[in-house]
Amino acid sequence: IKACPYLLPDYTGSELGKQGPAPGQRANESFNDFADRMVSYQRLWLAVAVTQENLGVCWRWLSRTLNTRPSPITAPLLHATLEMIGNVAKARYRTQFTNLTTYIGGAYMQELESLQNQARGEEADRLRASLSRLKRWLDKGHSPPPEGRTINVNQEQALNPNL
Repeated sequence: IKACPYLLPDYTGSELGKQGPAPGQRANESFNDFADRMVSYQRLWLAVAVTQENLGVCWRWLSRTLNTRPSPITAPLLHATLEMIGNVAKARYRTQFTNLTTYIGGAYMQELESLQNQARGEEADRLRASLSRLKRWLDKGHSPPPEGRTINVNQEQALNPNL
């Protein structure tokens, strides 16, 4: 949590136009490097949660994130979350998950686009790219399992030749 405060999620201090680094951002770290690092922490945390079949924490993260004003880091984290848990969340929550993605595609996407229009520099570039990825994900209407989620016998033997 210290390395990635957005797992809580707590976006305090990461608002657009802030002075100084965002929470979790290292000194002299570019926004793109910072966002990549936060997304990596998020993906690891989500992979553990999905593996442990603990989707409740993922659902809680989504509800808290979607009930706060977006910040520049929100879009890449939201996209990573949907990519990582979309398949299993759709299977478990069915209509609720569909309603959630409908909300994201409508009202929340408008908030993110409004934020993008106000952003400058690397934040604007990252928002533009993340929003494009997020729209593409939402337009698909489904989510395949994340790469590496299932490993077939041949892959398992290649990964561990001692079998």
